[in-house]
Amino acid sequence: MSPAFSTAGPAPAGELRSVDIASGKTDSVLPGVSVTDYDISPDGGAVAFSTRNRDGNSEVWIAPIDHRSPPRRIAGSADQVSFSADQTVFFRATEGKLNFVDRTHTDGSGRKRVVSTPILIKYGVSPDGEWVAAAVPATGDGNRPSDNVGVPFATVAIPVHGDVVQRICAGTCSVRWSADGRFFSVGVGGTWVIPVPAGKALPLLPPAGISEHDTPDTLLGARTIARAGLSIGPDPSTYVFRRTELHANLFRIPLH
Repeated sequence: MSPAFSTAGPAPAGELRSVDIASGKTDSVLPGVSVTDYDISPDGGAVAFSTRNRDGNSEVWIAPIDHRSPPRRIAGSADQVSFSADQTVFFRATEGKLNFVDRTHTDGSGRKRVVSTPILIKYGVSPDGEWVAAAVPATGDGNRPSDNVGVPFATVAIPVHGDVVQRICAGTCSVRWSADGRFFSVGVGGTWVIPVPAGKALPLLPPAGISEHDTPDTLLGARTIARAGLSIGPDPSTYVFRRTELHANLFRIPLH
């Protein structure tokens, strides 16, 4: 099957919980905190997450998973967090009507802008911290779709240290790396899983990026999975995905 490409954004806010696979026991990682997105550090000891403050503004925080110390705020007007292997935290920073990719140390120091080009959505970061995947306006003017309906977008891999931007797909398509960097996943409505050559951070992609006309044969060892929003394990046969459930009460209210 060929994945469809369309807008792919963050998940709805909710509580972050961990699950012991063997026993099925669940535990609240951040009790009482409504999380809009998150990422786990490579050593599994910390979580970086986004949440909204009382004024409705998004902030990035970091917390140890074992609760040994309280969460600490590392950035304001920010969301869509990712760790790299050196414990750097990448995130989407908002300034007025524009978004950018910034990075900082886990203590909130050394904040830097990755690239001056505005973005729409930040996706994954390569494990070596050298590439950030993001959706950008194809026109380069940095406006959001709500400001200019019909403005085309493209999803690209942005180099952190001055390489050439690599196109991933037309439009917006969620992008992730496996934790060990051996696989690269792209997809909405389904997922391409593409092997990354040894010593590289990006797979071999067509110059114009992946399109609905590509097949696993044309993408050098790629395979497809009929789910979107996956986090790939050490092998593409093992992955996790998001499942959303709605719990609500219905009430009958008389109308007079």
